[in-house]
Amino acid sequence: MKDLRWLGLFVCLGLSACAAPGQFQDRPVVWAVADDADIAKPQENDFPRIRYFADIILFRRVPRALELRSAEPARNVNALDEVPDSTWFVNRIGLRPLTPAQAVAGPNRHGPPQPPLTVVRGKIGGANPGFFAKDVRGHTYLVKFDTKDNPEMQTATGVIVNRIFWALGYNVPSDHVFYFHGDQVRLKPGAKFVDELQRKQLMTKAHVAEILTASPRQSDGRFRAFASEFLEGAPLGGVLPEGLREDDANDIIPHQHRRELRGLRVFSAWLGHTDMKEDNTLDMYVEQDGRHFVRHYLIDFGEALGAHQAEKARYEDGWEYIIDWQMMAAAYLSFGLWQRPWEKQKETPWLSIGAFGAEHFDPALWREAYPYWPFFEMDPADAFWAAKLVMRFD
Repeated sequence: MKDLRWLGLFVCLGLSACAAPGQFQDRPVVWAVADDADIAKPQENDFPRIRYFADIILFRRVPRALELRSAEPARNVNALDEVPDSTWFVNRIGLRPLTPAQAVAGPNRHGPPQPPLTVVRGKIGGANPGFFAKDVRGHTYLVKFDTKDNPEMQTATGVIVNRIFWALGYNVPSDHVFYFHGDQVRLKPGAKFVDELQRKQLMTKAHVAEILTASPRQSDGRFRAFASEFLEGAPLGGVLPEGLREDDANDIIPHQHRRELRGLRVFSAWLGHTDMKEDNTLDMYVEQDGRHFVRHYLIDFGEALGAHQAEKARYEDGWEYIIDWQMMAAAYLSFGLWQRPWEKQKETPWLSIGAFGAEHFDPALWREAYPYWPFFEMDPADAFWAAKLVMRFD
């Protein structure tokens, strides 16, 4: 009878081993996925800002908490549990050494803008002033400036973090820091901007002067600016945090189950990239070798490395969501006596850096400012994949 019990135990163990998928699969290792088949142009996604924030704060947040979702591994990994190349991600530092020169160049296309600049329209949204402009060669850029309270913060951070995400493997724009004199800026006749009521208004020289006046100058009178070159192709709006782009036949894996989006939580925590939301991603309908397809980008990294904290005086950034029900409840139940972790941090003496450091950093407790659903799905395998890439940087 005892032998039969042992036999039954071994049979159960054997069956469970056969049923378990296992982390590594006995199949060919795929390093590139052909998700760039020719498709018709998808529709552009709008970014309904009010509805988006209502969802991440309450209307989608509550149902997600009540769904009791079971853990599901990432669906786009190969037999070695790695992420293959695709229109979403290209292995760089994870598979081959990168030289400092390669990392500095990053996704460079045409370099920084060459003045004079012609302003073609105003910039919509964001805390930093700016505009869209063409340089003397005809290349179009988004141009942004630092605030006077934090000179060099937005411009430096935007480029540094852009290069790191490129080295990790993400598609990013060609971003640069550059300098110009105020008399090297012209205004295109008929250029417009969108006001606070979402109305299009004619842009005047006074509007351009107002933007420049609000921006810090160098000792030689020049302006220091951040420039992001327009991507090739037609913009289709941001990457949906959940589900699929239904009119893209190449998009077959729900976005919350893509490892490069789930593991992005590790990279964002490491770099303090708390401003992670749909409108800081971008789908582009591109043409290559006669095929038309969608390529997926991360954009706008200027609020990383403590910049979001400094520019918005939001010192809980990195520890709490913009509205964090859990932390609010804890503070309420403690009658305000509980000292939150972010209250222990200290500002650096440099206006261009802010309160960014390792002393109080806890990657497990880190939180983005705006709940990003793929981060909620990250499992230990996703985190391990991302941590290995972080360790590739010396």
